[in-house]
Amino acid sequence: MGFLVMATMCISRRLGVKVGPPKVLALENDRNDSFINGIKKGLTNEIQMRLVVTIVPQQKSDRYAAIKKFCYLESPIASQVIVARTLENERRLSVSIALFQINTYIEIMSCFCF
Repeated sequence: MGFLVMATMCISRRLGVKVGPPKVLALENDRNDSFINGIKKGLTNEIQMRLVVTIVPQQKSDRYAAIKKFCYLESPIASQVIVARTLENERRLSVSIALFQINTYIEIMSCFCF
C-alpha cells in the first residue's frame, strides 16, 4: 500500500492533479457490506472529499455494483474501483491511468455541479 500512496502523490503532481493525503481504511473481510461500511466510515464531515478510491482483492460484479450504487445514489461522491492485481502488474502505468481517469471524471462532474 505504501508504494501506491507514494506513486499517487508523485504522479499526481506531474499530471497537475491536486491530491491530499489518503484516508486508508483496512477491512476485516471482503464482503460487500464491509466495503460499504468502510466507505461510510471514511466519509466524515471533517474533510470535504470529492472522491472515493476502493481497492478490491478480486473482480466481482456484485461488489462493484454495490460500491457504485452507494457512491452514486446514497452518498453522491465520485468513485473509482481498482482491482489490486491491476496495481501489482504494471505499477506506475496503472497508477497513472487511474489518476488520469479520476481527474477526467472529477473535471466532467464539476461542469455539472452548480
